[in-house]
Amino acid sequence: MDCYEKIKSQLKTLIITTKELPTKEDLYKKIPLFEQVLGCLLSDEESELLVKEIISENQISIPLGTEVVKKGWEPWLHKIKDRSTYYEDRYRYYLLNNEGYPAGVVNKIFEKNEKILDYLENPEREGRWIKKGLVMGYVQSGKTANYISLINKAADVGYKLIILIAGIHNNLREQTQKRVNEGFIGFDNLEKEYIGVGQIDSKRIPGSLTSTLNDFKKTNLQSLGINPKDYKEPIILVIKKNYSTLNNILNWLKGTTTEEKLSDYPLLIIDDEADNASVNTKKNPDEATKINKQIRQILELFHRRCYVGYTATPFANIFINPNNEDDEVGVDLFPEDFIIALEAPSNYIGATRIFLDEDSDILREIEDNETCLPVKHKADWRVDCLPESLYNAVYVFLLSGAIKRLRGIKNRHHSMLINVSFRIAIQEQIKTILDEDVRNILTMVRYNCKKNLHSMLKNDTISIMYRIWEGEYSDKDPYSFSEVLEEITNYERLTKVQVINSKNEPLRYSDYDDTGLNVIAIGGYSLSRGFTLEGLTVSYFLRNTQMYDTLLQMGRWFGYRDRYEDLCRVYMRVEAIEWYGYIAEVVEELKEELKIMEYYKQSPRDYGLKIKDHPASLIVTARNKMYSARDALVEVCYSNKLIETRVLSNRKNVIEDNLAAVSQFVKELGENFIPNANNYLWENIDADTVLGFLKKFKNHPLNQSTDTGALTNYVEKGKEYELKSWDVALINISKNESYILFDDFKTGKIERNAPREDDAVIISGKKHRVGQPSDERIALEPKDIDAAKDLAINLKKMKLEAEGVFGEEIEEKLKSVKPKGNHYREFRKKPLLILYIIKVKDTDEFDSVAAYAISFPKINNSDLCSNNRKGLYKVNQRWWEEYIKPSWDELEEVTEDEE
Repeated sequence: MDCYEKIKSQLKTLIITTKELPTKEDLYKKIPLFEQVLGCLLSDEESELLVKEIISENQISIPLGTEVVKKGWEPWLHKIKDRSTYYEDRYRYYLLNNEGYPAGVVNKIFEKNEKILDYLENPEREGRWIKKGLVMGYVQSGKTANYISLINKAADVGYKLIILIAGIHNNLREQTQKRVNEGFIGFDNLEKEYIGVGQIDSKRIPGSLTSTLNDFKKTNLQSLGINPKDYKEPIILVIKKNYSTLNNILNWLKGTTTEEKLSDYPLLIIDDEADNASVNTKKNPDEATKINKQIRQILELFHRRCYVGYTATPFANIFINPNNEDDEVGVDLFPEDFIIALEAPSNYIGATRIFLDEDSDILREIEDNETCLPVKHKADWRVDCLPESLYNAVYVFLLSGAIKRLRGIKNRHHSMLINVSFRIAIQEQIKTILDEDVRNILTMVRYNCKKNLHSMLKNDTISIMYRIWEGEYSDKDPYSFSEVLEEITNYERLTKVQVINSKNEPLRYSDYDDTGLNVIAIGGYSLSRGFTLEGLTVSYFLRNTQMYDTLLQMGRWFGYRDRYEDLCRVYMRVEAIEWYGYIAEVVEELKEELKIMEYYKQSPRDYGLKIKDHPASLIVTARNKMYSARDALVEVCYSNKLIETRVLSNRKNVIEDNLAAVSQFVKELGENFIPNANNYLWENIDADTVLGFLKKFKNHPLNQSTDTGALTNYVEKGKEYELKSWDVALINISKNESYILFDDFKTGKIERNAPREDDAVIISGKKHRVGQPSDERIALEPKDIDAAKDLAINLKKMKLEAEGVFGEEIEEKLKSVKPKGNHYREFRKKPLLILYIIKVKDTDEFDSVAAYAISFPKINNSDLCSNNRKGLYKVNQRWWEEYIKPSWDELEEVTEDEE
């Protein structure tokens, strides 16, 4: 451990001990003391970096999250006298000291799992009982640490057999077993040595019937002719979600002990990726799929049993029919007792931040893949070339890895994901080509890195890398291009291209813990669920799945990127970017639904849940997981939102009709416009005039937010309230030579990139926006514009301080802050309709297209926005019975009366 890490460890121990975060000044005073004790020195730059890192880590926070619990639940944990915390204490210490978790984050993890354990049952309670719950996290947000915390707590209170079902792939089971070995067992059966929590305290070690290399197999059964009750300590199995494995466990449990012996023996099943393979996909509720049936059969062997599912994509679980039950296999896995929605720590990078945050600079569009790597390809497709965009991503991977190490992020793994096909043959072909090309790139770097810049750039490879470095990273750090190249050569031997699938050896980062591994991981299904690519910085994604849950699970790029978030890049097609943005909104809406459930103290069974349907190509989850789901039309609310027609039709007649609708609308607005910068502004336009335009404008079905029916319905209801009077703006880019005439005046067109997809034109300019954030300040008073800027500065200042930025550095960064649309909307009193005429670049198909945006004020009237959400949703059985079925019953009664 170098001096930096030693002193960092000492400072963190001090914080844990005192339970207080020292000030920046206190930390600077402590560093020399620890330097003297440890006999080493930090440079001024290292001291500054360390203070920033300590401050930033300990200001990370986790919101409390949402808890929906069955009615009649009674807490029991507080009743236990002299409760053991042996396992819990070991794991808490391990997370703080070995894994470097901030104290506040660890406290929240254990606080939440205290609640989850309390929602289960006292394992000492006599009788026959079952508890079933669901814990929702975010993809790559730390679910494993959460359920290992629960396992430790459950072991302390007396759960004796714990079965952890760790997904359907070998690499995920192996990775999870390693985490369990370190965080709960404390012993490596293969190496025969204490690890993780076992190095902290090894007086008590749980029994383990699986290892990193060995799942629970038939060959183990002869040596396991034991009753679990013979073990003083709890026993844990980390297994793959596989028919043979589950069958082995059933045979072992039935063959080594009797039901009478098991009847009072407490079982805890943790089902990771609970939406995958565990859900019964049989249409007939009296039948069950193999794995669903086996899990239920294992539960039925015990009288005291708990089942907790964990997933980031709970769509399939929500549609389980809560009434499914079978005498042979017991009740289905509907989360009858509780649904917990975990919130991610403040430093988590998820779908919302990447796809919905205007400040995010992570996304890069792929537009050149179809020749070499078409999204839809047959099994015999031959890969003869790779897209230029993929090579660009590889260059970014090499550059970003070097910058990370120059920043002091040493001996940590650095990964790139390539997920372009589920076909193993395609993955292998890509690996063959890329392996050779990466070697050639590294050779060119090694031969040229010590030359002067002018000489370097004579080499085509180095010239491309320089162009990418200038565009992506040159303004982020003080390091020169030569320094970055030289750092690439230092880790050349650790840079590997590896295929991750069922035919290849698993990716084992632990083999490179001392040096760090630079890996370009190529895969499909094996990289699509649960498996963590450590230090993932660059992702290249071309998959064509249609399901919300599968798409989200493929998002291995979600997670924690402390100190290198600004280096991360995700390459994907415009269509996929649209998908992820839509799904991010769906997930957040589902979590809002759960908050409503919590507020009204509804149980999972009592409250109906709904998930917004995609209007075109996507589906919520596999159709065989939605047999009990129904379609329903629900209303929407636009309060404090910006909506845009970012997807437009490329059909000639629709384009012409929409341009005519704008022209006619402008004529109705009249000549009494007010110049607003270069734009035209009409104030206090009545809602009916605006409604007339919205009804004429032909909305593309992919524009869910501007769905004509939902939008006009909302405006109609709001005419008596905040939506009575409107401002209307027509954007004019006066410097553009391309313009359109409106009677006596003309307006300059805005220019946008807009790839064509089937019948759609998808605006894909910077931030994928039709307009600019500054458009939303139109019609605001100068004092409101100033207030919006002050708000933006204050919010940015709070964020920077949370990241450990202070003094002159923070003042310098605040100079460049500009308010965004959400800041302006805080001060808007009337809705603003913004009209655009767009010149689409690089096309001769049409001259221009019309688009619009609406900036809605915050709605104060509760009648207008309470549960008004109109759109097509998939709803579960309870929602259908509560909201829709009664109307059908009434209809049947009327029909009978008439007859």
